[in-house]
Amino acid sequence: FLKSIPAAAIYSSPLLRARQTAEIIQRHHPQLKVSLSRYLIEVKSGFEGRKESEIIQAGNDVYFHKESAYEQPREVFSRVQAFFSKVKKKHAGQHVIAITHGDLILFTLFWLNNIEITARNKINLPHFKCIAEYPATGSITRVSLLSTDEESNSYTAT
Repeated sequence: FLKSIPAAAIYSSPLLRARQTAEIIQRHHPQLKVSLSRYLIEVKSGFEGRKESEIIQAGNDVYFHKESAYEQPREVFSRVQAFFSKVKKKHAGQHVIAITHGDLILFTLFWLNNIEITARNKINLPHFKCIAEYPATGSITRVSLLSTDEESNSYTAT
């Protein structure tokens, strides 16, 4: 699918699995280099480096650690907004490919659907008809920036 997109840039989270995905995509766009972006990195939580079973045991809530060293959902999404702002300035009217992680995508979908960006809403996905499930590994979410006006936040997602 991404092979047919006339991309102007490829951005990736600096984490290994995202970089590997970016390299695969870049093979279809050899004229582009992969730029790493700290805005796209995985959530900083108390579960870093721990087994998925531990996260499941905690009710899939990686945000229950309230210590200032760990991010909360709104802080995670503020990085996404900073990334969007950078892309709008640098690549107005162009296609950009960004490789990131599930919570960043999910919180973007919350924002686009006027759903409060909270850990509770992440856990309660079945209650939202507009978001059927958590973004799957390797899935594609398309976000269109509909305006280059700095004051405008017109976006859509498919």
